Amino acid sequence: HDRVSEKDLEHVAGVVLDTSNPRTWYYALMDYGSWLKKHEPSQARKAAVYARQSRFEGSVRQVRGVLLRTLADRGPVNLADMAAESGIEYSRVRAAAEGLASDGMIILGNDGASFPGD
Repeated sequence: HDRVSEKDLEHVAGVVLDTSNPRTWYYALMDYGSWLKKHEPSQARKAAVYARQSRFEGSVRQVRGVLLRTLADRGPVNLADMAAESGIEYSRVRAAAEGLASDGMIILGNDGASFPGD
């Protein structure tokens, strides 16, 4: 099988996208992906940009998730307090918070974090 570049796929997706009803188009695309997974397993591994993710347990992704859940449950949090309560090193919580702030998902202060608008 030949590999197809992401750029080529983006072009095709742009051409066939139903701009008057994009939600239905994306739902159909997800349904097709689900069908492919059942009938043609491991197609994603053939993508030119495929990379296997590292373990979740102990990862930055996990710390980001803990921080986002804490913000969703309690609102603004003090990062040092959250680190102590969760048992995660403060430096890891701070690094995750900085990444989320860089992504525009949270607002980061000197000692705390919140969702925009909180």
